[in-house]
Amino acid sequence: MKRLASCLLFCLFTLGIPAHAGTWYVSSRGSDFAPGTAAQPWRSIAKVNQQHLQPGDAVFFQGGQRFNGNLLLNGSGSDLAPVTIGSYGTGRATLFAKAGIGISGSNTGGFWFQNLNLASAGKSRTGVQFYTNDAAGTHYAALAFDDCTISGFGGKGLEIGSWTASNPGWTSLRLNRVRVTRNGEGARTYGFTLPGWTTYAFDRVEITHSEFDHNHGSGLELCGAAEGMVTDSTFHHNIGTGGCWTWGTSGIVIDHCIAYANRKG
Repeated sequence: MKRLASCLLFCLFTLGIPAHAGTWYVSSRGSDFAPGTAAQPWRSIAKVNQQHLQPGDAVFFQGGQRFNGNLLLNGSGSDLAPVTIGSYGTGRATLFAKAGIGISGSNTGGFWFQNLNLASAGKSRTGVQFYTNDAAGTHYAALAFDDCTISGFGGKGLEIGSWTASNPGWTSLRLNRVRVTRNGEGARTYGFTLPGWTTYAFDRVEITHSEFDHNHGSGLELCGAAEGMVTDSTFHHNIGTGGCWTWGTSGIVIDHCIAYANRKG
């Protein structure tokens, strides 16, 4: 038994997952007075907002259900042990923001969003917003989105960046199998960029197998990345500056993508 316990601890450290990491579940049939287990889940986004998340933690919303509110992330994960926010059970959970920002985080990183719908009826400003204004120059862990849809926001579907010259931002940003549709603007990244002076907010940005469509502004605007790639993605029926465009970046490769029916390419 002792040997088995030692092996388990070794595996946890090897994988970079802290032994104290917690997993919580949220269901519309749960209670915010419950412990948040699969058998006794929490009920609301508000309860999740009270949790200080740490590397390796995970929060799962029940698939096929809608949860009203704004997810305000407290704490952070790491590159080796991100905080996971996703769905459990059958189908995707929908996080519905009636106003404000759907998911927000400031001066934080290390989050992995998976298998979620993030939606609004047009009154919310932004779907996903992360920013850093930490003058200390903290380098935050990566942000990642897999199998998610962001739709119906009156402002930007996704906006992540830093306008602080001394701040290096995040190690990376990844969007994989993400659809950003029917928002005021699609997805946007940004960094501190002035003539002769650029501070990249991302070491690397990767956009793969994603779709940006029917946004009133641009589909995808990339700025503030030291390097990156956009591949196997589609941009169509966007009205703003373009389906996909970059500025204030270095070494962005756009490959195997399709753009059509955009106002400006």
